[in-house]
This record gives sequence, structure tokens and C-alpha cells, in this order.
Amino acid sequence: HGVHRSIPNAFLTGWKQHIDEPYSHVTTLMKIESVPAEATHIFVGARAPDGTIALGACGRRDEVLRRTSSEDETHEENGAFWYNYIEDEEEDGGSFGFSRVAAVTLCTADVLGCDYGSSKVDEDGHYRLSWHTEGSAGWRAGTEVDLEAREWRKLMYWI
Repeated sequence: HGVHRSIPNAFLTGWKQHIDEPYSHVTTLMKIESVPAEATHIFVGARAPDGTIALGACGRRDEVLRRTSSEDETHEENGAFWYNYIEDEEEDGGSFGFSRVAAVTLCTADVLGCDYGSSKVDEDGHYRLSWHTEGSAGWRAGTEVDLEAREWRKLMYWI
């Protein structure tokens, strides 16, 4: 329940892999939303360079993938606040992720609670994950940002 940090790798035992790729890889909205319909729950997380699952949350498939309609909209599912925002239906750009609080600012990715622009690091920043969904790669895991050029991995598993 909720957003967790430092998750044991054994947590994923029994889950099926959907995405396990470097943050540098462009993850499309089509790929994110192509979790099989038979899935009941989805886990989304980030693996740090040392191999640990640094951050993650899970919820019911349809709720995790549910579309949101503005740069500050989230919806609560299983103690996490999720978003799947598309900026422009034709270009398909946007962002996907979660936070432990409802407030997000999607500047193509969630920038609240990290040292980016006018945003400053805060405790909630450690509990946020945000991926670009078109045109560029993953962006954030906790307060770690600009992960496209670093050895972090995006994780999405289902049961």
C-alpha cells in the first residue's frame, strides 16, 4: 500500500515483466498501456545502478493506466497518486508516474520536490517517479533526475 523505497528484489517473484529497460530508452504510451488485459495489478518502479529497487508502487491495472487530463491531475489508487497525462493526442507526448501526495507539476515530467527550476527538494520528492511517454526517455526516480544518461532502469511488472 502506498509508495515504497528500498524494495527487496524478491518482491517481484511471481510478477511478469512488461518493462525492464534503461531510463535512456524511450518508453511510449503505447508500450505502457499494452499491459495484457488479463493483468489485475501493475507494479511500477525504478532500479538503481546498484541493482536495488529504489522506488515503487502498485495498483489495479485499470487504475494505474487510467488517463488524466491536466498537468496537475492525479487519482489515488492503493495509497499512491497516479497520472497518465497526454499533452497532445496527435503528438502523444506526456508523462506517466506516481507520487505519494496528490500534488504534481507535469512539465513533461513531474518536477515537484526535486532540485529543478524553482522547485526545491522536499521529503515528498523522494516518493515520486516520472517518465516521459514520447520523444525522450525516463526522467525521475525520487529526487534523482535527468536519469536518461545514468544507469537506472524503468520497471513495470504485472500479475
